[in-house]
Amino acid sequence: MSLLQGEFRVEDGCAYIRAERDSEAGEPPYYLPLFPREEAQLVDGNALEYQGSTYQDGDHIELSGGGPNLSLEEALDNGDLPENISIGERCRDEAHVFVVAPREI
Repeated sequence: MSLLQGEFRVEDGCAYIRAERDSEAGEPPYYLPLFPREEAQLVDGNALEYQGSTYQDGDHIELSGGGPNLSLEEALDNGDLPENISIGERCRDEAHVFVVAPREI
């Protein structure tokens, strides 16, 4: 399991994490967090409610999980996404997929 840390961003109705990791291009990559259904929701199109916390655009966030090291477009083409997620049509195809681990009960 990996830890993704970065800045929570909302663009065109899609939630992203702008990772703190360095990239060769000099700009941190964007990740599209894929949450288990019913565990997270966008509120008013600019905030995320997850595990009892609310994250606004620009807030720091940490998520556990992992997944294929693929862009959204590649993951969709390969069928490498969990069945219990939904993705907005305007989400960045080049954003890398990060499957958020389900909350432990």
